[in-house]
Amino acid sequence: MAQVTIYGKHLTTTEIDALKKLVAQAGCSDGEVVVVNALDPGSLAADPVLLILGTPATCADQELEANLVLAHKTAQRVIWVWPDSAVSTDLPPAAAKYSYSYVPWEAKKLAAVAADDDVTCFETATGEKVPPVTTERNLCVDDDDTSGKKKAKTK
Repeated sequence: MAQVTIYGKHLTTTEIDALKKLVAQAGCSDGEVVVVNALDPGSLAADPVLLILGTPATCADQELEANLVLAHKTAQRVIWVWPDSAVSTDLPPAAAKYSYSYVPWEAKKLAAVAADDDVTCFETATGEKVPPVTTERNLCVDDDDTSGKKKAKTK
């Protein structure tokens, strides 16, 4: 089970309490849910998950990308959670770039992505699938011992 931390810099007490309740419904936190205004890489648990509630204030946060970069560098899985009854809007570029998953306000989906690093979910606030991002890939090569030429690996 994951140790869940909430990025609460611009969240109200009501929003934090609602997100904690969603985490409890999902049953996905190992221990108490911690709320932070900035990330502290020195206080990481064994399986750290950082929840970001996608409120307008969070989307406008000037330090959001810096915190997401730090989360990524410290191997925290960042899960963007759309607020309850939110309308579909675009993710901030930093959230789209660094989020492990983005899920609507559903305990079942949050539980799945928080519990297993092999499960991802990319959905809008209304639960519609987000098209996968095209990722540029480099082909791995091996040296061909006989000719000195490089050839692509095949499976």
